[in-house]
Amino acid sequence: MPWMEVTMPKRENEIKEGLVKRLNQEFIDATGFEEEILYIRISEFERTDAGAAGQLAGVAGVAHVVLYCPRMRFDVKRMVVSGITNAFAGTDAKPLIHILEFPYENIGVEGKLLTDTDEELASRPFYYVVPR
Repeated sequence: MPWMEVTMPKRENEIKEGLVKRLNQEFIDATGFEEEILYIRISEFERTDAGAAGQLAGVAGVAHVVLYCPRMRFDVKRMVVSGITNAFAGTDAKPLIHILEFPYENIGVEGKLLTDTDEELASRPFYYVVPR
């Protein structure tokens, strides 16, 4: 159940659609997860609503990406970070990426922990290491 949150300056829908497709594909290529597993949410702000170094800066080239996912090996993390960065090519945004890893016992869906509803997930070690 990986989830990606992208916060960036406002963009046209065409740019966002292309970005979401590229982010999804880069994540799948890096991790080996199924295509439909990654959820992506884009939050936007006006360029004049961002600051840097204690001043309102009108920042155009900043995107904050938070990826919530199972624990990954370092080589997979490197590929994910590289892929996310590549997905932003052609935009003026440079992503700052935070990877937040979690065990499946910390995910609730439809009122139940994933480890309570899926025997295979429950049998995995505390942190599942993506096999790639």
